[in-house]
Amino acid sequence: MSYLRQPLIALCLFASAGLSCSLIVPDESDDGVVRCKNSDECPSPTSPLSEAVCGSGDGQDPNSPGVCWEVLRLANCAPEKVGDETYREAFDAAQASSGAYGGCTDAEGNELKPEECEAGNDVRDQYCRSFYCREEMACSRVTGSAYRCTACEDDKEIAEGGCASIYLGGEISPMYTDLDDCKEAVATFGTAPVVGG
Repeated sequence: MSYLRQPLIALCLFASAGLSCSLIVPDESDDGVVRCKNSDECPSPTSPLSEAVCGSGDGQDPNSPGVCWEVLRLANCAPEKVGDETYREAFDAAQASSGAYGGCTDAEGNELKPEECEAGNDVRDQYCRSFYCREEMACSRVTGSAYRCTACEDDKEIAEGGCASIYLGGEISPMYTDLDDCKEAVATFGTAPVVGG
């Protein structure tokens, strides 16, 4: 039995003996959790890529206070919609080297579907990974030509939010870079693959 349930049971036992029973919600100084009625009451996010949210749990009394937490802002990752010249140049370079993407594979050598091997899918994913400084970010098609950075999922395809990286000729696409010296909100890219290389 948790340490929190024991005092509550004791309080309610006193109530059954004719004494009143009340539940006291701890404040921030008790548990470090910020209570709120709306997001404006939450502290500023710790990262410029996050936003503060005030929310409640399922089944929670709507009149009780919510709690604050942070969620990532999901950036647009369509190259034509992002005002980042370096991103656009990297995407255009990949498009110009489209012949290098035929028959691409994943890290295990499994051949990927043609739509996963489209030139530039690696650039979109690299944009999200480096923008957030997180390997688990990917560019996911939302609808048509609309894309958003999201946390990747293993069971999804590349360009649909999947976690796989594109391999060309058995080597990881040179468009990917490591994130060792990553700076949030600053996207970095490698070089375009060489056709026939």
